[in-house]
Amino acid sequence: MTQPHSAEYRNWQALPAGPALVVGGGNSGFQIAEELATAGRQVDLPIATKMPILPQRLADKDLFWWLTRLGLLRVTVGSRLGQRMSSRDFIIGGSRRRLQAAGARFRPGVAGADGRTVRFATAPRWT
Repeated sequence: MTQPHSAEYRNWQALPAGPALVVGGGNSGFQIAEELATAGRQVDLPIATKMPILPQRLADKDLFWWLTRLGLLRVTVGSRLGQRMSSRDFIIGGSRRRLQAAGARFRPGVAGADGRTVRFATAPRWT
């Protein structure tokens, strides 16, 4: 069984054949799950908490162009706006609909694992 961290992941071809469980519903998890599903792999993505999804592009400009232009990237963490912004996580450019259309399945958060068996918080075991 292969269990690379997202920092070690390079591409879907480097993984052994078979289904994939991508643990972590953040930006990296969404991107890896989408790549695997688009490549025709069976992918399950357990997500314990739903995060808001921001589009990568708005009005033909990258999201970070807007954040820079509006001065939001210069906001300090100690400021009122900075505290509010840092208290939330966001998915940038991901799409639940696109992932499901590619064949990925969303699951409840992982409650535990033993060997090759994963238990989800409110669902039957995934093996």
